[in-house]
Amino acid sequence: MELENNVVKGLGFQVAAEKIYSKMQLPLVVKAPTQGSTIGISFVHRKEDFISALELAYRYDRTALVEQFIEGREITASVLGNEKPMALPLIEIVTKTGVYDYEAKYTAGLSEHIIPPRISREQQEVIKDLAVQAFKALGGRGLGRVDFMLDPQGNPFILEVNTIPGMTATSLFPDAARAAGIEFPELIDRILKLALES
Repeated sequence: MELENNVVKGLGFQVAAEKIYSKMQLPLVVKAPTQGSTIGISFVHRKEDFISALELAYRYDRTALVEQFIEGREITASVLGNEKPMALPLIEIVTKTGVYDYEAKYTAGLSEHIIPPRISREQQEVIKDLAVQAFKALGGRGLGRVDFMLDPQGNPFILEVNTIPGMTATSLFPDAARAAGIEFPELIDRILKLALES
């Protein structure tokens, strides 16, 4: 559910919070949708933390996105291509902190990238297909990354489509490419060639 800052301020934070509670149950995720690297995100497990989560999201964006928290495995699918994009090998993300936040993403040793993920081949194919469909539906070109949560029953939920995935030493996209046999220099060359396609 999206909450515009001016609408929330007009209603009042408490009224907006009650509106959310009438439609969704704790725990919740509140995030600033235009940010990357988990900036402006909060995991809300107690009602009294919801307003501060909204305030944090509004520091970075005029809209706060409120989602149901999904417990499960975090899987990411890197997508490469223009007219015929393909999903690279999937990665399961496991962190030492329990949350794949800014610190876990950019501090060596705080997260582990498991390739292939510890799920069935059939589940992997479903996730890859969903990732490519989402990428194409949003008009993605060149590269992107589609993040998923896989609930305990094995149902995949798309969390977001990242249109500018990281390319650092701890980033997911280069790891997925390497697992597909594409080393970093070749990956950059491919991305540049895709960018030049009309």
